[in-house]
Amino acid sequence: RLSDVFASIGVARPAVDARRDTRGLADRDGRPIWPVVAAYADAARVDAPPVCDVVDWALEHRAGVLIDTAVKDGRGLFHWLDEATLRRIVTDLQSAGLPIALAGSLAGPAFDRACDLGPDYVAVRGAACAGADRQSTVDSALVARLKSRLFTNGLAPV
Repeated sequence: RLSDVFASIGVARPAVDARRDTRGLADRDGRPIWPVVAAYADAARVDAPPVCDVVDWALEHRAGVLIDTAVKDGRGLFHWLDEATLRRIVTDLQSAGLPIALAGSLAGPAFDRACDLGPDYVAVRGAACAGADRQSTVDSALVARLKSRLFTNGLAPV
């Protein structure tokens, strides 16, 4: 899916109506754009809708979903959501033919746990940076390790 084009739709304290119809979006070259809505595992901390509400909206409007954490304080995805809930969300979206990405402090074992859920994408930032500092530079050795772990978990890197 490297040729896919994505458009992110944020819903934390939305300033505009996030319910606008997202179907039929295209880039300048006419390629279809996958609308992807961000759902925050720690939604209550940023006055965002609960993850399950965002997923329901995405299913209704044919949008992909990125589940991430809004506040970057080290409490990652699995601090806020359990594996059973995440597995159900991954299954529901993939059954509908919609992409799902997981993110949110996915370093070390959390990265493997996220991969085991079988999402279309696993997104990292700090896990790929020197000293696990998301403000630091990307470390090629860490990227190589993450790439290797993707293959071990049966996923292909993008």
